[in-house]
Amino acid sequence: MTSIQLQSFNYPDRRIRHRGFLEYLEPISSSLSDLQESSFEIVSGLVGQGMSFKSLYYPEYYLRHQGYRIKLQRNDGSQLFKEDASFDEIPSLVGSGNHASYRSHNYPDRFIRHRNFELWLDPSDNSDLFRQDASFRKLPVPAFFHFQSFNYPDRRIRHRGFLGYLETISSLLDIQDSSFEIVSGLVGQGISFRSFNYPEYYLRHQGYRIKLQRNDGSQLFKEDASFDEIPSLVGSGNHASYRSHNYPDRFIRHKNFELWLDHSDGSDLFRQSASFNKVIVPVLKNQIVVLSDIHIGNNTPTVWYQQGFHEPYLTAVFDYVIQHADSIGELVLLGDVVDFWTYPADEQPPSFDAIMAANPNIFGSNGKLSQVLTALNGNVTYVRGNHDMSLTQGDWDKIQNPNGYKIKLCPDDVYFSRRGGKCIAFTHGHICTMFNAPYKTSQIAPLPLGHFITRAIASKNKKDLKPGQTAADLPNSGEPTLLEKGLGFYQIIADALPSATDLVKILIDPEFKLRAWKALTSLPTALLTIVANNVSGLGDEQPIKLQNGNEVTIGKAKQIYVNQFSEWQNKDDFLGASKAVAADIDQYVGWCAQKLAFEVGADTIVMGHTHTPIYGLSNSLIRYFNTGFHCPSIPDIGTKHPTFLTLNTDNDQASILQVVKAGNFYNISTYSAESTSVVEGLSEDFSCYVIIDNQDGKSELHRKDYKDVHGHYIVSPPETIKPGEIVKFWLQDYPGAFGAEGWVTYTNQDTHQEITLKYGCPFIYSNYCDGSKFYSKSGADSKWVNEVKTSGHPFFVKFFSLS
Repeated sequence: MTSIQLQSFNYPDRRIRHRGFLEYLEPISSSLSDLQESSFEIVSGLVGQGMSFKSLYYPEYYLRHQGYRIKLQRNDGSQLFKEDASFDEIPSLVGSGNHASYRSHNYPDRFIRHRNFELWLDPSDNSDLFRQDASFRKLPVPAFFHFQSFNYPDRRIRHRGFLGYLETISSLLDIQDSSFEIVSGLVGQGISFRSFNYPEYYLRHQGYRIKLQRNDGSQLFKEDASFDEIPSLVGSGNHASYRSHNYPDRFIRHKNFELWLDHSDGSDLFRQSASFNKVIVPVLKNQIVVLSDIHIGNNTPTVWYQQGFHEPYLTAVFDYVIQHADSIGELVLLGDVVDFWTYPADEQPPSFDAIMAANPNIFGSNGKLSQVLTALNGNVTYVRGNHDMSLTQGDWDKIQNPNGYKIKLCPDDVYFSRRGGKCIAFTHGHICTMFNAPYKTSQIAPLPLGHFITRAIASKNKKDLKPGQTAADLPNSGEPTLLEKGLGFYQIIADALPSATDLVKILIDPEFKLRAWKALTSLPTALLTIVANNVSGLGDEQPIKLQNGNEVTIGKAKQIYVNQFSEWQNKDDFLGASKAVAADIDQYVGWCAQKLAFEVGADTIVMGHTHTPIYGLSNSLIRYFNTGFHCPSIPDIGTKHPTFLTLNTDNDQASILQVVKAGNFYNISTYSAESTSVVEGLSEDFSCYVIIDNQDGKSELHRKDYKDVHGHYIVSPPETIKPGEIVKFWLQDYPGAFGAEGWVTYTNQDTHQEITLKYGCPFIYSNYCDGSKFYSKSGADSKWVNEVKTSGHPFFVKFFSLS
């Protein structure tokens, strides 16, 4: 089998590869995922002429054009697919004999080319740039295989501790340890097995045990690592057996699930144990798809999601998941997929049963969610948001699936996925906001104040909608922040929040802080007054029907939420409470995401709620993504599109994808989302981000004392650090000209030695750190250095070898 990668002419460090089953031009690492996503076979054109690019590791998938975008899709057997997946290889447009260009079969005036590092089918404009963009070189790449046991077909040959075993394969490490390239025998005859993840290592026998060892170049090693592939001893045409070169009466076989070189005893057991099926390395299901903020309701006019308009967009996403289930390990529904809030005050919000009944194509026994459950073998997880916080596992159990699969409801507000020592946290995001987080200390718990704002907007919409209109006909419907901006909620919050200048005054002037505190504590009443008088006209006494059948007036709600700011401040200080208020108008969301990630020990955090897609957090130790939302209104659909996220758990690459309608088709394409920061406006971050790496430590460390000399701890140094543990904490500067400086002292519980770690990112002077061995970096640096990075901000320091 010959596998190739396609190297760009004008970007020779980049190859064609698929990501989210869309084709890109990207640098390729040595990871298994990158190899699998950039390796192709050249086969005869599916249309009967020319050639086609067949994925080596997704063997039913081919490169094809659709909407002139180059994609990787499963061959559906249609004539259109065959034509779209067939190309003519011609001499390169750039004139290089080492390269070629690829012309479409059914659009012969168009060529595969890269544009903004995306692969497109474009007509030539005869420019030098086009000719370079449309020229590629075929580079051979190794093909890697697994060796499946004949009599234990669920087990593969793999190395572990540099010894050969026969084991079941599940994790990425298992996949890597069981992947081998077949190369010419090191002795000059036969074959040898070269390891994927240790490319200088080969399987060899030593003391008749099969081991993985580095090629030392000796004649003995070459002989011990060379084998003859012969027809399987068991007689199966799909299998083979492997005979030693220098002990030709002995064969690789498994015994007690260990790999040995044994001579045949003529038994059926031996023949079966020495027979293996060579199979292409399977694609690990390493993709997590995340979708949030669909807001499916009962399709009454005030609901943001309207079946007739939005359902085809949602169906396109679920079809994408079903089509690519080979590589998708899980679908995470990240809250507000269903909606119990967008209903007028005089209407009781529907039950989940009513929402199911109104949307059978999604929730029915043969609906798209049931189909996704089948395609993913039940690996669908639901995390509640704010508009759906009353959902129960019993609700999701009502979705019927022919295989008995059920959507799993996460019992907490944060869901974790841990792979390869990394932690991804998924949360809707409302828990970071003051007026949309669950409010658990009232008789209508967990409903927050935001529930009544949404009900008021729905009441207003009910009055304003013309006959035949729905909320989907209104600009900014489904964009709560923009709606609230137009109705005055946003401005009241913005006016109450202290500016950077105000924060400096708050730190030094108690009377100014008191005035700021009063402005913020009065916010719940002020917001509900707008609800009662300016927006809905409900007044303080008109009942609002709740989903459970109870009723609450605005006047009662004012009493319930009157102390909300004070309560939040008591658990998170004044500045933390202020940022929770700001998060309700989409400010400091990056700050909130980073704080939560530090608190729960996550490397990556994925959120929804804001309806704004976000790709990345600048100058941070963590990665932050926001899925966006899935219910833009009809007037907005030209500038906004339904979005969702795919996340590769092996290489941490993420893609935000959008659904775009083109004619009668709903196509999936890449969405270019902006990143965000932990600071807002013109402010700069002079924080100290500190890692303590005790992975190699033998002792537990207990915190004795710590101090913020300048600034304040957003996340404090942990009280205990266990052996093998890595921890993070965050010291942020206050507004002003000081920066952040602090220290922490830990005691080694075995030696009782005290270790004081110091760190600083002053506003004027140089960064510093000491107290243990360390690496540091600053600003947007990607690489750590083993010296103090004295300039730049924020400042990152990683301490190690403390115990």
